[in-house]
Amino acid sequence: MSRTRHEAAAMSALQRLPTSEKGKRYLSQLSQALCDARWNEVSELARKTEKHAPERKCFTIAARTESLVNSAPANAAASAALKDSISQLQHAINEAEYPEDVYCARICLAEVHWSLGDASATLEELPPDSPPETNVSGLMNWLEACEAKRRYLRVAALETLGQAGEAQELYQVVPQTVDTGSMSLRLTNERLLARTCLHQYALAQPPTLPALNAALISFRAWASFWQQTTPAAEPSRTDIPRRKVWKAYYHLLSVVLQHRLLYSPSGTLTTSAQGFSDEQFLDARIRQRSELKSVETVYESLLLSETRFPKAEQRNLEAEEWTELAVANWSILCGPHWTDAELGEGGKEAVGRGVLDILYRATTKTFHSTAILRRLSAVHAALGDFELASHAFDSYAGIINRGMARTEKTGKIEEGLDDNDTAIQMAAAAMCLLCEYGNREQVEKAMGLMPTMESWLDQATEYLRTTIAAAYRAMGTTQACWARLTYNADSRLQLFQQAANNLKLASQSDSSVASAYSLARVLAETRDSAAAIDVIEQCIQPEMSRDPSMLPLWHLFILCLVAEEEHEAAVKTCNLVLDEVGRIEDDLQKEAVIQIKMSQLLLIELMEGPEASVDYCPELMALYLRLFGKPQPLGPQSRAASVNATPPSRAGSRLRSLTDNIRPRSVRSAGGRRPGSAHPKTRDSDGSGETVPGSQAADIERHHHHHLHLPFHQSRGRNRDSWRHRGLSSKRSVENLNDGTNGANKPSTSDIQAGAVQSSLAEGPSPQQPLKNYEHNHVSPEGLPAPTGHIDQPPEQDIRLPAPYPSKTKPMTKYNRFQEHSHHSSVLIETWLFTARLYLRAGLIEDARGATAEATSVVTSLENEVISLSANAQHLFSKTWGSGSSIDALWASIYTVNGEIAQTEENMPQAVSCYERALFHSPDYPDAIIKISEILLDSYEGTASETTPPTDSVPPAWDVQNLRAGSAAGSTVDPPPPNPAKSEPFVSLSQVAARDRACMLLSMLTKLGCGWDSSDAWYTLARAYELSGRPEKATQALWWTVRLEECKTLRGWSCLPGRLG
Repeated sequence: MSRTRHEAAAMSALQRLPTSEKGKRYLSQLSQALCDARWNEVSELARKTEKHAPERKCFTIAARTESLVNSAPANAAASAALKDSISQLQHAINEAEYPEDVYCARICLAEVHWSLGDASATLEELPPDSPPETNVSGLMNWLEACEAKRRYLRVAALETLGQAGEAQELYQVVPQTVDTGSMSLRLTNERLLARTCLHQYALAQPPTLPALNAALISFRAWASFWQQTTPAAEPSRTDIPRRKVWKAYYHLLSVVLQHRLLYSPSGTLTTSAQGFSDEQFLDARIRQRSELKSVETVYESLLLSETRFPKAEQRNLEAEEWTELAVANWSILCGPHWTDAELGEGGKEAVGRGVLDILYRATTKTFHSTAILRRLSAVHAALGDFELASHAFDSYAGIINRGMARTEKTGKIEEGLDDNDTAIQMAAAAMCLLCEYGNREQVEKAMGLMPTMESWLDQATEYLRTTIAAAYRAMGTTQACWARLTYNADSRLQLFQQAANNLKLASQSDSSVASAYSLARVLAETRDSAAAIDVIEQCIQPEMSRDPSMLPLWHLFILCLVAEEEHEAAVKTCNLVLDEVGRIEDDLQKEAVIQIKMSQLLLIELMEGPEASVDYCPELMALYLRLFGKPQPLGPQSRAASVNATPPSRAGSRLRSLTDNIRPRSVRSAGGRRPGSAHPKTRDSDGSGETVPGSQAADIERHHHHHLHLPFHQSRGRNRDSWRHRGLSSKRSVENLNDGTNGANKPSTSDIQAGAVQSSLAEGPSPQQPLKNYEHNHVSPEGLPAPTGHIDQPPEQDIRLPAPYPSKTKPMTKYNRFQEHSHHSSVLIETWLFTARLYLRAGLIEDARGATAEATSVVTSLENEVISLSANAQHLFSKTWGSGSSIDALWASIYTVNGEIAQTEENMPQAVSCYERALFHSPDYPDAIIKISEILLDSYEGTASETTPPTDSVPPAWDVQNLRAGSAAGSTVDPPPPNPAKSEPFVSLSQVAARDRACMLLSMLTKLGCGWDSSDAWYTLARAYELSGRPEKATQALWWTVRLEECKTLRGWSCLPGRLG
């Protein structure tokens, strides 16, 4: 019987219903069992339906076949049973009396053909129309499920047969047609959505904006469908695993993130933030992060629940690939292009901790995965967990060494073991980590890794050029760092030479800026500034002035220019860097800005004198405040350090009253301030500027201001046409730097567009489209070359995606709360003491004392916090992980400046007491050793004072008791009254002891890494040798002094980081 005759006969029986009430009831129960996927009940319900409603036999046969398709295992017997069911269904369809039964049976027959892999037969058997109407309410749900199956089977068969155009049209409407209902309907719609998502994801490879938008719509429909159901409790019986769909979804969102795309207010993707308000931009970033996080959570849960722990000889590749992608996304989110506010609660630290949890959970599904250990070390290091990062590398190195030993023994490469290139790059990163953030013990550990690195280099003969460069750069950086710390003075120059050789090899293999920086610094430290300048000039580019990561390179260049006496070039470079530096969030980069600003002030002092440089001290303090903000205490026992550059007026009165009591008469009469200077009363501002009453503004212009109390006071503009007023006073160097206390500032539109393609993307699958048909696009004089960038005629517009982030985007290192606070406080103390020394050299003793008091309050607060965290005295003396100085080193620097102030006031007992206290806290502190040695030698020569030899009433400078019971920096020690009857100078035993102690201290200092390159130390040592009657040693020390003075720069090289991050 033909299909037309069958349909006509079926339509004539549309209104016929089963005559038995039991038949109606069993038919409804059978339909509900099919909807609920209770396949074990279908057979019995079908038998009862046939008994009480024999006219619905077509439906019962289709129901039994449906149960067979969905419950039978995939084997030969099941395939044979399915083939046998084809003829039964065809016969039942021909004999059916009800159109709804025919519809369901044809859908079932098409499903059987699809299960047997016959896509053509599937399309042939599918009914072309929607399901017919029925008067049986129990059949409506199953008919709806059959309609969903019809859509799924049709699009799947079309795609299999290569009819992509028609399939694509159906795929585009799928996200709008899926619905939830019965279990069978949900399973079918899930299969349809899963296939749609993977199809659209495949079309987005390589990614284009239209394809990504289409795929994103499908995946969001999948996520919405997932939220409306409870699939976690249901077994996945679809042909596409759910985990595969969520994995593709996460990959798609990762592509969106890596290509710098933005979410528009409507939810579609865009390449430009043009027209976005601040709120819209922030909301778009928050929605993007939220979607990525939710998909990440679902996929990880499925991965962990559906995979098993592998055997020792196996790998869990999917878990390793998942962690690689999660870490790649983390490196972008925690990089400079995202802020804490855009990442939601917890900011970048919460994102990093979340990735750590992912890595540790992934280790429960992997066995000795070197890939995960590598990522653990990197993430721990970025979060400031340097000790844990070091432990992760130790585990990694142990696995690699054992694996290499087994490979060498058996000749078989173990599966899952990192290749030699990866292992060497990992070891290089670990060595650089130990040198950059560790103390002396950690640098010594890095030196211990040198044999491991060399043995790994010997394992193979061919490496990537980047691997060779990383290895030699790490070895050179480690050797240079150890040369600065070693106690073996004889090996220091040899270490520097070996470091330079390794760094030259690194530069030959890979002309990276990091290798050039490390090499240039080693050359500069060994007093070859000209060679260092040549190395920097070969790699430096003008556009690098906007890159904050290049700040140490620029600073090194400035110091080398000064060493070569190219002061004007150094000034221009300072102005360029401070004016052009871009957005800064990393603390080390902020410190680099402060260091460059200090060098700039020293340049002013060098060229115009100290009185000119102190005018810019308030600008330096304002720069710190803008970058770091006000340090906050970590605990109730700590009080906030004062970074307000405007202390209360009573503080100034208290300082003046104290100094009036301790200064000698000669100094007291002269005063610490130039005649006519005023003390204008100021009001505290909000930190962004200084409010000065109008009645006193003229006084500030007419008289020299009190520099310590006016941090935002502008320079008075004398000699306006000089070079420093063209750059040093520009607001760009301070105001355009981002506020370090507010990470929520979104990048400007220009910053976003800088990373994106210049042309807007057009809707369409092609990456290029022709420009409009303008006349000049077609006019090309014959014989003339095509215009630059327009080889194609007519020209074509590039509509590809923006360039993705670099594959090795490095996230910013985020210290923990204490490390961050310690670092900020250390920088603040250094800034205050630098300011104090400038004031002191300008003759502003009162201002210098006030700046030192501010530094003292900061270090006192920090010391209390360290003690509250741990009562171990070693934590005060040793430098912990991170870049902050130790507490004892900070105290030593403060006491040294206090000693210099006392020495300027000619209060030698107070100066000696301060220097002794500095050496008590840090026995190797260079400035304190040099200063007290000068006093000791003056005492030997009888020039320290014109008084009689010291008596018991005044402890001598070389008295050991001064190391135990020296007075505090703020205490007063009145000098002995001058003796009118001056005695002739004589050399006593105490003076000989003073000379010998100075000789011992200086000899020790010049052998240490902190003083071997100090020309002042060598000069003072030469003086000590001369007074000791050792002219040969004095000559040798003077030779070192001359050599060091030849290329002496503004500051010590310790103000630069050991490597370029």
